[in-house]
Amino acid sequence: MKYIKFCPACGAEQTYTVKEELRRAQIKNLKCRSCSHTGLTAGCFEKGHTKTKGNDNPMFGRKHTIEARRKMCSSNRKRRKHSAETICKMRISAVKRLKR
Repeated sequence: MKYIKFCPACGAEQTYTVKEELRRAQIKNLKCRSCSHTGLTAGCFEKGHTKTKGNDNPMFGRKHTIEARRKMCSSNRKRRKHSAETICKMRISAVKRLKR
């Protein structure tokens, strides 16, 4: 069953599958995902990045072994490739982004 609520900022429809989540969102008057991220700068997301930067990174100064590289290479080969339709869609969205 779907439960529906509208964003208090923009009026966009928000759907919930769990009734308790809908109730919680109504009590806290939660905004939709796009409205909740407005005004945030890239600095807000840097906190997690700086924790593992330089000397604090456990792999800092080390190299992957040849065996580890082979394992990573073989696991990456198992991934599915994008279909021609998906590639076309990605290209169109990239062009739209560049036009903005």
